[in-house]
Amino acid sequence: MRCFTYSDVKIACIATAIPTNILEKQGVNLAISSEEQTTSDLGFEAAQHILTTYSVEPHEIGALIFLTKTPDYRGPATAMVIQHRLRIPQDCIVYDAPCGNAGFEQGLNLGASLLGSIHQKYTMVVFGDTLSKQLAQEDIHNLNFQDGASALLLEKQSKNNTITIGVTT
Repeated sequence: MRCFTYSDVKIACIATAIPTNILEKQGVNLAISSEEQTTSDLGFEAAQHILTTYSVEPHEIGALIFLTKTPDYRGPATAMVIQHRLRIPQDCIVYDAPCGNAGFEQGLNLGASLLGSIHQKYTMVVFGDTLSKQLAQEDIHNLNFQDGASALLLEKQSKNNTITIGVTT
């Protein structure tokens, strides 16, 4: 097991957005995005929920990282689209990483690293995928997967607050 430790960082809030389109398969309900719903739509919904619930002002976010295997398009970076939709100032650091939900460890590492180098109080990390957009119809009915997104708000701490994560390899 590998352990990662992040000092002076707190996970302030986590939110998830799950599509409302449900595919029933062998008695199991799977959340599948509609044709119009994109990965950034789900990521925006999760991030917006954090801003509203946790009462964070967009100007307090200094970095936004978006991790996905299913970006909406090649350019601009999906993080820039979410930044614009959330009304986060243009001087925010935005970054896309092509690793999807499996990149939670990488997202936390990037977010904590950026948080230490910015003046703002928060970094937003958004993870999401709409795998149904890349699968053939027969695969959608044969594979177990779901579409969705989560957002994680990292907060800079002045006290010695430590996050430790153990990852089994």
